[in-house]
Amino acid sequence: MESIIIRPQIQIVYINRNNPSKNYHNVSASCLGRYDLSHIYRILIKFPITAIPEDAIIIEASFKMYVTAVGAGQPNEVTCYVITEPWAVDTVTWSNQPLFSSELSSGSININKAGQYTFDITEIVKKWYNHELINYGLILKNDEIKDATFAKVLIDSGKTFMPMVEVKYVMKCKCGCECKAVPTEFVEAVEEIRVGDMYAYSSTMNTSLMKTITYFIKNAGPHPVTAKLQISPNRADFIDDNGNVIIEPGGMTAIVPYCFAKFTRMAVRNVDTSEASIVKIWYQAQK
Repeated sequence: MESIIIRPQIQIVYINRNNPSKNYHNVSASCLGRYDLSHIYRILIKFPITAIPEDAIIIEASFKMYVTAVGAGQPNEVTCYVITEPWAVDTVTWSNQPLFSSELSSGSININKAGQYTFDITEIVKKWYNHELINYGLILKNDEIKDATFAKVLIDSGKTFMPMVEVKYVMKCKCGCECKAVPTEFVEAVEEIRVGDMYAYSSTMNTSLMKTITYFIKNAGPHPVTAKLQISPNRADFIDDNGNVIIEPGGMTAIVPYCFAKFTRMAVRNVDTSEASIVKIWYQAQK
């Protein structure tokens, strides 16, 4: 059955702790995250899903944004959280910002360089569509603990780099044969991270609906690295899924989860703690 993609119009605004009463809805770019204790930035978005007809099955929903620069602080893990009360794009400020749920969110993404980033908001949009939640939109933020963990995000710079929401769905089968309308979907994410004497972590992925999951890790640096898969029930508390794997310079390995978990990530550090290296990580899955 053919899938349909819609791209609803987005309303977007950012708020700034340093100017708690100012509204920033009519700007071309924004900061996101923490520059220092006084300058903390959050982005709020809202968009309708009323174009999705009844009797549809949502396959995938994503929010995409383009980053032009990042701060030196790492890791800078950004998450979309579900807003739980009304707000208006032209009046919201840091002082009157709406409440959000820390339990309802997308997976975290480590924003460590310029480029486009995609947040998986499938489960959130499904809850809105099924009237399990009221659609008040999303707020993007990091943990706001460390200085220089921020990114510069384009908000209005032409169609090429505009923030975008995509929702893919199919219509339910009405043939009476109880066939499955949802085809197998391929999901992929690629990132590059620097590793040193402490463990560095890939983006946290929501794997709750994935059938098959594989992480590919390539050592693109000059020194051996050790990698391990970690799993979590809540995106906050992680345990090691299996043993460590040593990857030599130029080498590559594949790691699959041993245990099922809602969230997964890769942890990588240098074997020799006095050195540093670079790894490229591919997350690939079917659902």
